[in-house]
Amino acid sequence: MIPKSKTLPIIIMPFLGGAVLILGGMMLEETLPDWRLNNHTFHAVIEGLGAFAAITVAILLLVIKKVDFSQPINHGVACGLLGMGILDGIHAALDVGESFVWTHSLATFVGGTLFALVWFPQGKRSSRLKEWFPYIVAFAAIIIGTASILSSAYFPTMIDNGQFTPAARVLNILGGIGFLIAAAYFIFAPSSPKGIEQVIFSTLSFLFGIAGLLFEFSELWDTPWWLWHILRLAAYLAATLYIFTMFLSLVGRLKRRNDELTNKAVALAAEITKRQLTESALITAKTAAEDASIAKSEFLAIMSHELLTPLNAILGFSELIKMEAFGALGSEQYKTYASDIHSSGSHLLSLINDILYMAKVESGQKSLKIVSFDVNDLINDSIILIKDEAAICEIYLTNDVASDIPSNHGDYHAVKQCLINLLSNAVKFTPKQGTITISASAHPQWFFLSVTDTGIGIAKEDMDKLAQPFTQIERNKTQRFHEGTGIGLSITRNLIEMHGGRLEFDSEEGVGTTATIILPRGEILDQKNTPTNPFPLKNE
Repeated sequence: MIPKSKTLPIIIMPFLGGAVLILGGMMLEETLPDWRLNNHTFHAVIEGLGAFAAITVAILLLVIKKVDFSQPINHGVACGLLGMGILDGIHAALDVGESFVWTHSLATFVGGTLFALVWFPQGKRSSRLKEWFPYIVAFAAIIIGTASILSSAYFPTMIDNGQFTPAARVLNILGGIGFLIAAAYFIFAPSSPKGIEQVIFSTLSFLFGIAGLLFEFSELWDTPWWLWHILRLAAYLAATLYIFTMFLSLVGRLKRRNDELTNKAVALAAEITKRQLTESALITAKTAAEDASIAKSEFLAIMSHELLTPLNAILGFSELIKMEAFGALGSEQYKTYASDIHSSGSHLLSLINDILYMAKVESGQKSLKIVSFDVNDLINDSIILIKDEAAICEIYLTNDVASDIPSNHGDYHAVKQCLINLLSNAVKFTPKQGTITISASAHPQWFFLSVTDTGIGIAKEDMDKLAQPFTQIERNKTQRFHEGTGIGLSITRNLIEMHGGRLEFDSEEGVGTTATIILPRGEILDQKNTPTNPFPLKNE
């Protein structure tokens, strides 16, 4: 079963190459047996046009192939047409004789041999050879053609006693076989061109092949001889017209593609300019924000330091008055006032120290002193500082940490400060008879330290506000007043992140809150060894 795509070439190819050439030649020979047109000028014109067409088609094929890699046109075809065109052009300029037949026979042999190369996969030959091969063929054809004119005696004899010699027959027959091999490729090979290209190149190859095989039966100037020349010229011109149309189509596509790329380049340039402006604006805004943050921290530090001097005096003098160091005050009410002044001053001092600490952390002046510390010692030291406050509020503190938990690395005082802040926060928002539980676990790469309370919990919409500086979440469910500036959790978060860790919260309104410190263990503090999954679940 012949595929539909191959039906048209199979019909046209034998019709033009076989029926028209062979049967047409036989009919003309029978009808006009003695007719001869010995017109060398007319022959030169036909051969010259055919040579020009062959060279034009070859050049266009090579250009198209170089520009559009998707074209299935083989270099062998282009080089064959180039060599044939040059040799046939020289043949057209010669008088009838040895060189006249030699150049024609050599053109047939060269063209058939190179056409037959279409069966060789193009990828098998080096790209450098393919690039230079057309130049090699053209140069060799010019040299041999020129030598044929100047020194015909050095080339094989083509005519002997008015008959073609075996050398002439062999060259034409081998060339004809090569063309027929190429015709088979254009019809049956899966990688061959399709459509009109397939029809043109298969017919051209078949026509040249039959002509090469029938060469020895032809005679100069008779009707079959002229029929062959005219058919070949027509095939050349048809190929030229189609390839030129293909070339113009390619030029049009390239122009459209160039216009598209130009438009895209303009749009891309505009987008790049826009992004550069945006990036510049973002950098400016980032720089301004950083400068503002630094200025804020410096302002807070300066103001806090300025407040410390008079505040220390207030605390000192109120302490002396409360203790009645220089004698009785005369009224118990004065002693109460002095105690209130001292208490308020102590609270203000605590707030100023927090602000100073946060300013130091945010400005990068706070550095970590990494040491190996015992986890239970850290927890016990923190509980000692918070247990009195918890006892006053009637809250139970529970240490749920195993005694054999491995030690961890970090800044002991910074981690202790973080744990105290979380415990203090839990005490503030846990009602009487509530429980605060401290737990810890060690992952192969990460250490978890959690503070869980049975307090009022945090609403989901407020979770994002946690650990923001100077932010206090409204908790209407508790009646106790909570002092503070709202920077304790912010300091905690910054200190944990300086360790390369993270602060996480899990809360449910009416049930309680769990705050978890996640710290890297041991050498993981070296950022070069940071694992790909930095924050695994606690139960991993």
